[in-house]
Amino acid sequence: MKFFNFLIYFLTLSFFFFILIFKKEEKNKGAPYEGGAPSDYNLNIKVEIKFLKIVILFLILNTSIVYLLPWAYKLEKMGFFGLFFGLIFLFILLFSYFYILREKGIE
Repeated sequence: MKFFNFLIYFLTLSFFFFILIFKKEEKNKGAPYEGGAPSDYNLNIKVEIKFLKIVILFLILNTSIVYLLPWAYKLEKMGFFGLFFGLIFLFILLFSYFYILREKGIE
């Protein structure tokens, strides 16, 4: 009886794996969704590094706000300990910002 159950499980799993592996490719898989125009040009566009530096700076400063807002709301309850570590965090942010300015990463 155990062998029969094992055989049923094995055949069922192998059938599903067979369906997943040998599935036919859909004809419209590369077509745009909701009737958009198909792209006829190469999407591998070279982007200048200065744009990437600006994006990285933007992400760094925006994620810092995620950490600073809860800190500002609960600063009174955290006391000197919270103020000290919050100021260290701000110092690191300002140091990195001035470093980027000095290296002319924004220009």
